[in-house]
Amino acid sequence: MAEFIRSYLFYVFHSLTKYDIVAIGWVIFLAVLLLVLAAFIKRHSLQYFILFLSILLLFFGPVGTKLVLDNYLRKADITINKVKALKYSNSVIVTGTITNSSRLPFKKCDIALLFTKPSNNNIMKKVTNTLKPLHTFVWDMNTTLEKKETKQFKIIVDSFKIKDFNLTVQPRCYP
Repeated sequence: MAEFIRSYLFYVFHSLTKYDIVAIGWVIFLAVLLLVLAAFIKRHSLQYFILFLSILLLFFGPVGTKLVLDNYLRKADITINKVKALKYSNSVIVTGTITNSSRLPFKKCDIALLFTKPSNNNIMKKVTNTLKPLHTFVWDMNTTLEKKETKQFKIIVDSFKIKDFNLTVQPRCYP
């Protein structure tokens, strides 16, 4: 799990483009402007509402901006063709394709594999299993991916002893 968090933080800080910095700067500027505006308003109910709104914007605005820009500028689609757990070597082979569906070419792409416990329709169990996966693996493609380009991948995860699992695949690409 620590490797996944380390690679995700690397992804977040290295995927910042000028668009991210400008958008996050505008969100923070708007939050500070609302804080100043709340200081000059005389009606307490409106003042508290604007103060609450600015604090929400200050905390959740940069994260939301990053998520929106990830879906707009760094969108990649993954299709899993085959997942095969080998019986005698404690390995899993994942094959599939990745497609750049964003507006920018990607210089670097990572594919994160999250292996979680299978759960029935209990929503809390699914959320808990997603937040604490049994095994994580991050694979670096080491190639560029142009606009609308599709590439195949084959990932081999060694020392994998889990027999029953669900697989979540997350592409993390940056220009």
